[in-house]
Amino acid sequence: MFSGFLGLIWVLVWILMYKIPSRPLEEIAVPVESSIPRQKKDKKSASLLDLLRNRKVRAIVAARLVSDPVWLFYISWTPIYLTERWGYNLKDIGLYAWIPFLFGAIGGVFGGAFSDRMIRRGMSPEKARKRVLYIAGLIAPVGMAIGFSYSSAIALALIAIIAFIVYIWFINTAALVTDAFPENMVGSVLGLMGTAGTLGAMGLNWMAGYILDQYNSYTPIFFIAGSGHLLATLILFFFLREKEPVSDSDQHHK
Repeated sequence: MFSGFLGLIWVLVWILMYKIPSRPLEEIAVPVESSIPRQKKDKKSASLLDLLRNRKVRAIVAARLVSDPVWLFYISWTPIYLTERWGYNLKDIGLYAWIPFLFGAIGGVFGGAFSDRMIRRGMSPEKARKRVLYIAGLIAPVGMAIGFSYSSAIALALIAIIAFIVYIWFINTAALVTDAFPENMVGSVLGLMGTAGTLGAMGLNWMAGYILDQYNSYTPIFFIAGSGHLLATLILFFFLREKEPVSDSDQHHK
């Protein structure tokens, strides 16, 4: 209720503060020099087969296949986990279960702002996005510790950290697509990413139910979920790397 009330206040502030520009944005935009050459525009959309042949497409789709299910798992199972493990009732869930979502929103803003800051300092957009993703992915395994928490406060704090990381990944992988692919591929790649993430989520949620039925323990599930972003980081690191240019001296030695 409280978060919904804040949303209504934000809508009111937006209505009062926002003014429709009197001139088109193209007329008032400030030209910015970019060190990154623009991708060649191609009106023809890439086919699904062409997309799957692209190494970068396969890498980023595979990364989202194993990382997206993590958040969908937490959305589906956190209330059940808090109820079964810590005895939360509906009132308790209403009072505390919104905290991870707040940290997720903060993570989305922070992740985008941090990568933008590195770009302003001269780093290429693609490299900046990947660096933020790598850092977040290396922190993500802290989620494995949720199953060993000795209080609900620690469990919620760890879930909030995961939410922070998840939204960093959502924002920066979406931005990475626009940086790494030409315009005629962006929409298709984003669609593939979303589809892969949903399919992965179906698998992880089924696995969570199976493990609970068989072992009556959340610990293995949190361990699996905690490895998702680390695995996605390794996929991006090894398969989305730019090939180093061969220098004249290297060619001469060959």
